[in-house]
Amino acid sequence: MRYFTFLLGISGGIFPLAYLIYNILVQNYGAEPTKRILHFLGDWGIYFILISLLFSVFSKPLKSNLLNKNLKILGKTFGLYGLFYVILHFLAYMAFEQNWDIKNTFYEILLRVYLFLGFWGLLGLLILGFFSFFFSKYFYYLSSLSYLIGLLGSVHYLIGQKIPSMASYIIFMIFLILFCVKLVSKNKKQRI
Repeated sequence: MRYFTFLLGISGGIFPLAYLIYNILVQNYGAEPTKRILHFLGDWGIYFILISLLFSVFSKPLKSNLLNKNLKILGKTFGLYGLFYVILHFLAYMAFEQNWDIKNTFYEILLRVYLFLGFWGLLGLLILGFFSFFFSKYFYYLSSLSYLIGLLGSVHYLIGQKIPSMASYIIFMIFLILFCVKLVSKNKKQRI
């Protein structure tokens, strides 16, 4: 079961990248492929963060210790893939939109609210990824930040679109609900 979980996590995370590379090679992205690539990477970053948090939420009430452990492994794996795709999204933004101009990149981040929120989400993900790899015994204390990071990312996703899609509203609402549930559960634990 453990190897199946590992293979599911690895293949689930690599599939979108393989799909992106295929579409670039066969030139399916039309006249302006850079925007499509940028949005594709950002979309999958937010999807993986959402999947990671949902695995985390649904693993807690399970009675089966084996299933609970496997869902936690998948949650962590997909969370790291979320970090990977968000880093690629940021690098694609720097390459395609800013021509690797670091000064102008940070000027734009400070100028636009959705970029500012997305950048803070990226910094939070980098901190969580760092602790996940190098200080895993302390990761538990910081893992609740992933709900706030997901909420920041969903707001970035929502207001970064010229015309927000229904999917962006749904993703925002799911992250908002998860964030509120986490706040309420933390508050209950502190009262007891």
